[in-house]
Amino acid sequence: MGISSAGFNFVIDQLIFDLKPGTYQFEFKIIDELDDQKNSVVSGELQVPAYPDKLSLSSPMFASRISSSQSQTQFLKGNKSVIPNASRKYQSERALLYLYFEIYNLLPPDNQHKNEVELRYAIANSEGDTLLFVPAQTFAKPGTSCIKTKTLNIYGFTPGEYRLSLQATDLASGQIASCTENFWVYDPKDILPVAKEDIQRYRDQIKYFATTKELDVYDMLGPNEIQPFLVNFWHSRDTSPETPENEFMLDVFARIDYAEKHFKGTSGGLNSDMGRVFVIYGQPDEIEDNSMNMEGKPYVIWHYYTSSRGKNHFVFIDKNIDGIYTLVHSSVVTEIKNEFWREREL
Repeated sequence: MGISSAGFNFVIDQLIFDLKPGTYQFEFKIIDELDDQKNSVVSGELQVPAYPDKLSLSSPMFASRISSSQSQTQFLKGNKSVIPNASRKYQSERALLYLYFEIYNLLPPDNQHKNEVELRYAIANSEGDTLLFVPAQTFAKPGTSCIKTKTLNIYGFTPGEYRLSLQATDLASGQIASCTENFWVYDPKDILPVAKEDIQRYRDQIKYFATTKELDVYDMLGPNEIQPFLVNFWHSRDTSPETPENEFMLDVFARIDYAEKHFKGTSGGLNSDMGRVFVIYGQPDEIEDNSMNMEGKPYVIWHYYTSSRGKNHFVFIDKNIDGIYTLVHSSVVTEIKNEFWREREL
């Protein structure tokens, strides 16, 4: 099971339950730890099938990414890292549909039969028109069961609902198993609601990476023009455009989320000096913590040794002893300089 939330701040997790075949009722409740008034409840019915003693297919898991991995994570299946796409929604602009599924009760391989399995894939729209058909592909049986992954290119599909059909044939027994599942394609502009109160929030999210000209343009946009601007802004900074995710954007929003939770400022953690440096430069490699300095004001030094921007450090001082740390010196050329900060500030 995967969990995600609307917008850019999201979390994906997976829970594993050992259940016998049958029908179950489930309910999940999610609460924002920072605001317990923000919560969501999802409930429904879950069917756990009983696979008979004949060729069978599991329901395919729709994923946002599948890659080889040796790391021990909750998303590991065999030697594959399978990141679930719980919503089954894919972007229309450059979508790759990742699938993971399992095949059971294959006839044991021997020298008397064709020891191959044949797979077919097809995608149809809501009107039943087949838009993608993959000719039969065969592979050798590894045993009486196996796992399979597949990537389908659905670039250019218009927003809407689609049906995936999957069929497996055991060429030794002639048995056929099939399944169908729905998924959705969306226009990324549709997920950026721009209410009046969101306009400044979106600006804060881009301001550390936008040029002066881009911010000037943003400030002149009307509410209906902000959505396409933001889509283009993040798309132009996508470090891996060949993947369905925008890794740069996701990394930035993870840093913003951390800054809001961990740094104190007069107008939120994102707008604090520590929050700004964290969002731009990321997690420091070493923190020299002198917040309990008994000989002067509390101060903290962040050291970066592996940053793409080179080896750098940032000095923050709690000038008013109120938990708000101000940047007073940095080795970065474009940041504030004060080589004598110890004498002048402490």
